[in-house]
Amino acid sequence: MLVNRRKLIQIVALGSAALIAQACTKKSEPETQVSGELGAEADAAQKPLELVAETDNTAVALGYKHDGSTVPAADKAEKNGTPGAQQNCTNCAFYAAIEGVDGGKCTLIQAGYVKPLGWCKSWSLKQA
Repeated sequence: MLVNRRKLIQIVALGSAALIAQACTKKSEPETQVSGELGAEADAAQKPLELVAETDNTAVALGYKHDGSTVPAADKAEKNGTPGAQQNCTNCAFYAAIEGVDGGKCTLIQAGYVKPLGWCKSWSLKQA
């Protein structure tokens, strides 16, 4: 059987479409979430939320400290017109307060909650 280029491209395209359709309809097995991964909220609902440790890998990478006033002024550069001394988790775009907890959830640090007066290198001004 002789197959020309046009027919070959059609066969490959149809085969690819069939594989993609099969992959999309295949049921995925439940995955266990690891702290720090996106989507770890499912695990968070099962266990009580704890204060993130400053030694957590993500916290270390971000330079997170529970008390932003202990961070050297040289490390807290002015951002978005906000002096370093006025930067803390409560006025950060990545922070959302949690009712009944002395802290809130940071979208960058998934391992637990952060302190309201905490600080990290990724601080960004929350829009009013």
